[in-house]
Amino acid sequence: MKTAALAILVSLAATVPAAVAGKVLPNGVEPFSSHQVIDRYSGYTVGLDLGGMFFSPDGTVTGYVLISHAEEIGVGKWTVSGN
Repeated sequence: MKTAALAILVSLAATVPAAVAGKVLPNGVEPFSSHQVIDRYSGYTVGLDLGGMFFSPDGTVTGYVLISHAEEIGVGKWTVSGN
């Protein structure tokens, strides 16, 4: 159950940028470049209701989830391509 919750947490965080990628931006607004996204997230922790994720500058991501006073941790890789 905890592993499933961590997988859902990571999946949701990964799909948010993808969900807005298809939308038309307002006039004068340019999408971020890959470099800008990397600069923004590298070394940053994203906190969510059930846990969060830390995007390490070395390309690893550590996700954690808190369920019933227990903590689950998962480690993976993060990359950025396109804008």
